Amino acid sequence: MQIDEGLVMTGMRLEGNNIVVSVKMSEDLYDLDVLEESSSEFAISLLNEANAGDPELGALFDLCKISHSGLIYRAIGSKTNRHTDVAISSEQIRTGRRIPKQVNIN
Repeated sequence: MQIDEGLVMTGMRLEGNNIVVSVKMSEDLYDLDVLEESSSEFAISLLNEANAGDPELGALFDLCKISHSGLIYRAIGSKTNRHTDVAISSEQIRTGRRIPKQVNIN
């Protein structure tokens, strides 16, 4: 499933207490080393996108939140097959993800 230019989601599975999303990343467009160096900022940007209304990311983070799971975004290089993980802990998701409007918690 293509999620953006040069990014194709190739799988999703449970590893321990984390949901792992595997994404094949075009190394012609993206640099895995840069992603690895800025993984904390990238994790925050994913949460911000979900909170801004991205429906797919929002659903994924909501699933993590209610299941008390972390999320690992595993970027796999298209040429080298090398990977880097961007990990977002369950705690980061619980504190960083807004409660969806359709959930009534008072």
